[in-house]
Amino acid sequence: MPNYTTQTQTGRSINSKKTLCGSLNGRFPRDDQNFEEIIEQCKNLVRIEYPQVSNDAFKNVTGSWYEWLVILGGKKYNLDNPDSNILIKLPKISQFDCSTLYEEELFRLIKELRNKVMEDSNVSLITSNPDFVILKRETLNYSILNLNVVSTDLLNWVDSEYTNCIHVCGFEDIIGYIAAKYSLRPDRRLQIPHEGSLMKALYTHLQTRLWVTTPKGIKFYAISKKIGNADSKALRTVATHSITTVTSKPEPAVDGLKSITTINDCYSFFEEILNP
Repeated sequence: MPNYTTQTQTGRSINSKKTLCGSLNGRFPRDDQNFEEIIEQCKNLVRIEYPQVSNDAFKNVTGSWYEWLVILGGKKYNLDNPDSNILIKLPKISQFDCSTLYEEELFRLIKELRNKVMEDSNVSLITSNPDFVILKRETLNYSILNLNVVSTDLLNWVDSEYTNCIHVCGFEDIIGYIAAKYSLRPDRRLQIPHEGSLMKALYTHLQTRLWVTTPKGIKFYAISKKIGNADSKALRTVATHSITTVTSKPEPAVDGLKSITTINDCYSFFEEILNP
């Protein structure tokens, strides 16, 4: 009976959640267990069941495995640090527009901006979702499921948790965002600062519309399993909106870049960015 792959009309697909749970034997990762080792075990489980699996099929799920491991580290940190800000996993833009995290009035201002640029210039304000959002702890009546057992139910919960945040965030309730990439190809390096620059521009637009004179600002971070000099250089770029007037101080599109390969790495990083 197949466990890790599913027959479809065009072939077989990888059951990514079952495979990750199988790789971990249903247990929370050890603090020092390398995520790359866990993901390789996921691939081995699939190959044993379906030897014909392609590398392209693995490319479609490797990023999801990495994001689930990171969010598990985030949830463990939130559980152990009850005053910490909350890490929430976000789906792709095709499923959910992260701007709808804002209260309805703030979301209306963003929609007005999108409509305005289309009406005036016939261009679209196209954004993608970051992989994670950091919310002020007080934003939600927050509880965390049992993390001792890593099951498909737990992964379904972290995947759907964002639905509790729709239209609940005030202007300062979104602390920042995180882009997570298992590997940093040149095209992915370009996507991250573009995403960060857009998120910060939308925040600045809200600041202007609300007449907030001393905003706290939002942060945008990037994580990957391995970061080289070329990655660091490419991501050390300016947020475009911050160089459009002489009265604004140039700010980075990406505020921090971190290599995350273990739960210990998650803890170290989240100690820096999740504490109020």
